[in-house]
Amino acid sequence: MSLPAVLLRISTGEILAHAPWPAIDGNGDPAPVPGLDPDLQWLLEYEQFPEPSPDTRYYTVQKTEEVTPDPHPTFAFANQYKITYTTPKRAVEEIEDHAYNAEQDALNNVFKPRDQIKLLALGIGVLFRSVDGLNLAPKETVIKNKCVSLALKVWNNDANVKAKIAAIAAGEEPDLDQGWEPGA
Repeated sequence: MSLPAVLLRISTGEILAHAPWPAIDGNGDPAPVPGLDPDLQWLLEYEQFPEPSPDTRYYTVQKTEEVTPDPHPTFAFANQYKITYTTPKRAVEEIEDHAYNAEQDALNNVFKPRDQIKLLALGIGVLFRSVDGLNLAPKETVIKNKCVSLALKVWNNDANVKAKIAAIAAGEEPDLDQGWEPGA
């Protein structure tokens, strides 16, 4: 079994290599490294817990690697090159940006960007005809109904993002993927 290891120059603390453990016993396990320069030390990488996978819109993952004098828990002849992770929370402003991006994604699903200008222009034309008291043709009624339906979905998504922003400001972590109006 080949385990990841680190070669350390003791006098300077310099990492010389990240490589597989160089000595293997008859069972295929790591073994002590014979004849190693006294200023060099092989350390076995040790990751007590796997890298976390939080919602990266709320948290970042920071990896820390450190040389330790602690023996490896399985192969006590080698010290640990310890790998740990922390997940600090992002700034509120960054999280809010992610909420607004989720809203924009939802809006793009409801109202495809390629159709937005055309439908808005047609909708405004229909609105002006209606305001002028003109009877709407069947095609114009379809456009009117579509604009009203889209407006309701946009309104609901706006209310959803406002609720998420308020929850974020209160220190909560609302699900940024839930509550959006579905596309057509």
